[in-house]
Amino acid sequence: MKAVKDRYQYTDDDISVLYHVYKLFLDYIPDDLSPLSILNIGAYGEAFRKAFAGLQPCSLVEVYFLDPESLGVIDKKFDIIVSAFTLEQTNDLAKVLFLSNKLLKKDGIFIGSMCTANNFKEFQETLLHHNCLPEEYMYKLPNIEQILKIIKHLSHSLVNVETIRLYDKTLFDILYKIKRLGLSNFYSGRTRRLQKDLLNKIVKYYDTQYADDGYVFCSLELYIIVFRSTIV
Repeated sequence: MKAVKDRYQYTDDDISVLYHVYKLFLDYIPDDLSPLSILNIGAYGEAFRKAFAGLQPCSLVEVYFLDPESLGVIDKKFDIIVSAFTLEQTNDLAKVLFLSNKLLKKDGIFIGSMCTANNFKEFQETLLHHNCLPEEYMYKLPNIEQILKIIKHLSHSLVNVETIRLYDKTLFDILYKIKRLGLSNFYSGRTRRLQKDLLNKIVKYYDTQYADDGYVFCSLELYIIVFRSTIV
Protein backbone atom coordinates (compact mmCIF):
# COMPACT_ATOMS: atom_id res chain seq x y z
CA MET A 1 0.00 0.00 0.00
CA LYS A 2 1.38 3.41 -0.90
CA ALA A 3 0.46 6.97 -1.78
CA VAL A 4 2.23 8.78 -4.60
CA LYS A 5 2.09 12.32 -5.97
CA ASP A 6 1.99 11.74 -9.69
CA ARG A 7 2.26 13.69 -12.93
CA TYR A 8 0.42 16.51 -14.69
CA GLN A 9 -1.75 15.78 -17.70
CA TYR A 10 -3.41 18.25 -20.08
CA THR A 11 -6.55 18.22 -22.14
CA ASP A 12 -8.95 20.59 -23.90
CA ASP A 13 -12.48 19.12 -23.84
CA ASP A 14 -14.75 17.02 -21.70
CA ILE A 15 -14.68 13.89 -23.89
CA SER A 16 -10.88 13.84 -23.93
CA VAL A 17 -10.86 14.28 -20.13
CA LEU A 18 -12.86 11.07 -19.73
CA TYR A 19 -10.81 9.30 -22.39
CA HIS A 20 -7.58 10.39 -20.76
CA VAL A 21 -8.65 9.18 -17.31
CA TYR A 22 -9.54 5.76 -18.74
CA LYS A 23 -6.19 5.69 -20.57
CA LEU A 24 -4.48 6.35 -17.24
CA PHE A 25 -6.26 3.27 -15.89
CA LEU A 26 -4.49 1.11 -18.49
CA ASP A 27 -1.14 1.96 -16.87
CA TYR A 28 -2.25 0.10 -13.73
CA ILE A 29 -3.30 -3.17 -15.38
CA PRO A 30 -0.55 -5.74 -14.67
CA ASP A 31 0.98 -7.84 -17.43
CA ASP A 32 0.03 -11.09 -15.68
CA LEU A 33 -3.69 -10.39 -16.04
CA SER A 34 -5.51 -11.60 -19.14
CA PRO A 35 -8.69 -9.46 -19.13
CA LEU A 36 -11.78 -11.34 -20.21
CA SER A 37 -14.53 -9.34 -18.53
CA ILE A 38 -14.74 -5.74 -17.40
CA LEU A 39 -17.25 -3.98 -15.18
CA ASN A 40 -17.42 -0.22 -15.70
CA ILE A 41 -19.11 1.56 -12.78
CA GLY A 42 -20.46 4.73 -14.36
CA ALA A 43 -22.06 5.92 -17.56
CA TYR A 44 -19.20 7.16 -19.77
CA GLY A 45 -19.42 4.41 -22.38
CA GLU A 46 -18.06 6.24 -25.42
CA ALA A 47 -14.82 7.38 -23.79
CA PHE A 48 -14.41 4.06 -21.99
CA ARG A 49 -14.78 1.91 -25.11
CA LYS A 50 -12.42 4.15 -27.06
CA ALA A 51 -9.71 4.00 -24.39
CA PHE A 52 -10.00 0.24 -23.80
CA ALA A 53 -10.48 -0.76 -27.45
CA GLY A 54 -6.92 -2.03 -27.83
CA LEU A 55 -6.97 -4.29 -24.77
CA GLN A 56 -6.62 -7.98 -25.70
CA PRO A 57 -7.99 -10.58 -25.60
CA CYS A 58 -11.78 -10.27 -25.51
CA SER A 59 -11.57 -7.16 -23.39
CA LEU A 60 -15.12 -5.95 -23.89
CA VAL A 61 -17.10 -9.18 -23.68
CA GLU A 62 -18.97 -8.02 -20.56
CA VAL A 63 -19.35 -4.36 -19.77
CA TYR A 64 -21.91 -3.00 -17.32
CA PHE A 65 -22.84 0.63 -16.64
CA LEU A 66 -24.61 1.12 -13.36
CA ASP A 67 -24.83 3.08 -10.15
CA PRO A 68 -22.38 2.07 -7.39
CA GLU A 69 -25.20 1.53 -4.91
CA SER A 70 -26.59 -1.33 -7.03
CA LEU A 71 -23.38 -3.38 -6.91
CA GLY A 72 -24.88 -5.72 -4.34
CA VAL A 73 -27.32 -7.26 -6.83
CA ILE A 74 -24.70 -8.41 -9.37
CA ASP A 75 -24.09 -12.17 -9.37
CA LYS A 76 -21.10 -12.25 -11.76
CA LYS A 77 -17.39 -11.72 -11.23
CA PHE A 78 -14.96 -9.68 -13.32
CA ASP A 79 -11.28 -9.57 -14.18
CA ILE A 80 -11.23 -5.77 -14.13
CA ILE A 81 -13.50 -3.17 -12.50
CA VAL A 82 -13.09 0.48 -13.42
CA SER A 83 -14.87 3.61 -12.23
CA ALA A 84 -14.34 7.20 -13.40
CA PHE A 85 -16.05 10.27 -11.87
CA THR A 86 -18.48 8.11 -9.91
CA LEU A 87 -16.94 7.24 -6.51
CA GLU A 88 -17.30 10.83 -5.26
CA GLN A 89 -21.07 10.50 -5.73
CA THR A 90 -21.53 7.66 -3.25
CA ASN A 91 -22.41 8.11 0.42
CA ASP A 92 -20.43 5.04 1.49
CA LEU A 93 -17.08 4.70 -0.26
CA ALA A 94 -15.96 1.85 1.98
CA LYS A 95 -19.05 -0.20 1.09
CA VAL A 96 -18.62 0.39 -2.64
CA LEU A 97 -14.97 -0.70 -2.55
CA PHE A 98 -15.86 -3.72 -0.37
CA LEU A 99 -18.56 -4.82 -2.82
CA SER A 100 -16.24 -4.21 -5.77
CA ASN A 101 -13.66 -6.50 -4.16
CA LYS A 102 -16.30 -9.24 -3.86
CA LEU A 103 -17.09 -8.87 -7.59
CA LEU A 104 -13.49 -9.41 -8.69
CA LYS A 105 -12.24 -12.78 -9.85
CA LYS A 106 -9.12 -14.21 -8.24
CA ASP A 107 -6.23 -11.80 -8.92
CA GLY A 108 -8.67 -9.33 -10.52
CA ILE A 109 -7.99 -5.60 -10.25
CA PHE A 110 -10.03 -2.52 -9.34
CA ILE A 111 -9.02 0.88 -10.78
CA GLY A 112 -11.08 3.96 -9.95
CA SER A 113 -10.78 7.73 -9.89
CA MET A 114 -12.11 10.11 -7.25
CA CYS A 115 -11.91 13.91 -7.09
CA THR A 116 -9.77 15.40 -4.33
CA ALA A 117 -10.66 18.40 -2.16
CA ASN A 118 -8.31 20.48 -4.35
CA ASN A 119 -10.53 19.91 -7.35
CA PHE A 120 -10.91 23.09 -9.46
CA LYS A 121 -8.72 24.87 -6.94
CA GLU A 122 -8.32 27.96 -9.16
CA PHE A 123 -12.08 28.51 -9.27
CA GLN A 124 -12.45 27.86 -5.56
CA GLU A 125 -9.69 30.37 -4.81
CA THR A 126 -11.37 32.93 -7.08
CA LEU A 127 -14.72 32.58 -5.30
CA LEU A 128 -13.03 32.85 -1.92
CA HIS A 129 -11.15 35.96 -3.06
CA HIS A 130 -14.48 37.60 -3.90
CA ASN A 131 -16.21 36.36 -0.71
CA CYS A 132 -18.58 34.19 -2.71
CA LEU A 133 -17.69 30.86 -1.16
CA PRO A 134 -17.21 30.58 2.61
CA GLU A 135 -14.62 27.91 3.42
CA GLU A 136 -17.06 25.95 5.58
CA TYR A 137 -19.19 25.32 2.47
CA MET A 138 -16.40 23.71 0.47
CA TYR A 139 -17.34 20.30 -0.91
CA LYS A 140 -16.05 17.72 1.62
CA LEU A 141 -14.25 14.72 0.12
CA PRO A 142 -12.11 12.04 1.78
CA ASN A 143 -8.42 12.88 2.02
CA ILE A 144 -5.72 10.47 0.94
CA GLU A 145 -5.13 9.17 4.48
CA GLN A 146 -8.83 8.29 4.85
CA ILE A 147 -8.86 6.43 1.54
CA LEU A 148 -5.68 4.52 2.40
CA LYS A 149 -7.27 3.49 5.70
CA ILE A 150 -10.30 2.11 3.83
CA ILE A 151 -8.24 0.01 1.42
CA LYS A 152 -5.34 -0.96 3.71
CA HIS A 153 -6.59 -4.56 4.05
CA LEU A 154 -6.83 -5.04 0.27
CA SER A 155 -4.07 -6.64 -1.77
CA HIS A 156 -1.50 -4.48 -3.63
CA SER A 157 -3.48 -1.34 -2.81
CA LEU A 158 -2.29 2.16 -3.64
CA VAL A 159 -3.55 5.69 -4.18
CA ASN A 160 -1.87 7.97 -6.73
CA VAL A 161 -2.64 11.64 -7.35
CA GLU A 162 -3.11 12.75 -10.95
CA THR A 163 -3.82 16.32 -12.12
CA ILE A 164 -5.53 17.06 -15.42
CA ARG A 165 -5.51 20.66 -16.55
CA LEU A 166 -8.55 21.87 -18.51
CA TYR A 167 -7.90 24.64 -21.04
CA ASP A 168 -10.36 26.90 -22.86
CA LYS A 169 -10.85 30.45 -24.12
CA THR A 170 -12.91 31.78 -21.21
CA LEU A 171 -13.94 30.91 -17.67
CA PHE A 172 -17.49 30.34 -18.93
CA ASP A 173 -16.19 27.62 -21.29
CA ILE A 174 -14.32 25.99 -18.41
CA LEU A 175 -17.46 25.97 -16.26
CA TYR A 176 -19.41 24.40 -19.13
CA LYS A 177 -16.86 21.56 -19.28
CA ILE A 178 -17.16 21.04 -15.52
CA LYS A 179 -20.94 20.84 -15.84
CA ARG A 180 -20.69 18.37 -18.75
CA LEU A 181 -18.48 16.13 -16.60
CA GLY A 182 -21.16 16.10 -13.89
CA LEU A 183 -18.76 17.65 -11.39
CA SER A 184 -20.31 21.09 -10.96
CA ASN A 185 -21.47 20.47 -7.38
CA PHE A 186 -18.03 20.60 -5.80
CA TYR A 187 -19.27 23.05 -3.21
CA SER A 188 -22.53 23.59 -1.37
CA GLY A 189 -24.23 26.33 0.57
CA ARG A 190 -23.88 29.26 -1.82
CA THR A 191 -27.52 30.31 -2.17
CA ARG A 192 -27.30 33.73 -3.80
CA ARG A 193 -26.82 34.30 -7.51
CA LEU A 194 -23.83 36.29 -8.68
CA GLN A 195 -24.73 39.78 -9.82
CA LYS A 196 -23.56 40.82 -13.28
CA ASP A 197 -21.00 43.34 -12.01
CA LEU A 198 -19.54 40.83 -9.57
CA LEU A 199 -19.49 38.10 -12.21
CA ASN A 200 -17.57 40.40 -14.58
CA LYS A 201 -15.03 41.07 -11.81
CA ILE A 202 -14.63 37.35 -11.20
CA VAL A 203 -14.06 36.64 -14.88
CA LYS A 204 -11.54 39.49 -15.20
CA TYR A 205 -9.69 38.33 -12.08
CA TYR A 206 -9.63 34.73 -13.30
CA ASP A 207 -8.36 35.72 -16.74
CA THR A 208 -5.51 37.60 -15.06
CA GLN A 209 -4.52 34.98 -12.49
CA TYR A 210 -5.03 31.72 -14.38
CA ALA A 211 -4.05 32.26 -18.00
CA ASP A 212 -1.44 30.46 -20.09
CA ASP A 213 -0.59 31.35 -23.69
CA GLY A 214 -3.95 32.99 -24.34
CA TYR A 215 -6.06 30.33 -22.64
CA VAL A 216 -7.47 30.07 -19.13
CA PHE A 217 -7.13 26.81 -17.21
CA CYS A 218 -8.57 24.91 -14.28
CA SER A 219 -7.04 21.90 -12.51
CA LEU A 220 -8.93 18.65 -12.09
CA GLU A 221 -7.14 16.71 -9.33
CA LEU A 222 -7.93 13.02 -8.95
CA TYR A 223 -7.08 10.16 -6.65
CA ILE A 224 -6.43 6.97 -8.63
CA ILE A 225 -7.43 4.09 -6.33
CA VAL A 226 -6.07 0.63 -7.17
CA PHE A 227 -6.24 -2.78 -5.50
CA ARG A 228 -6.13 -6.47 -6.39
CA SER A 229 -8.74 -9.01 -5.36
CA THR A 230 -8.42 -10.58 -1.91
CA ILE A 231 -11.01 -13.25 -2.76
CA VAL A 232 -9.53 -16.76 -2.90
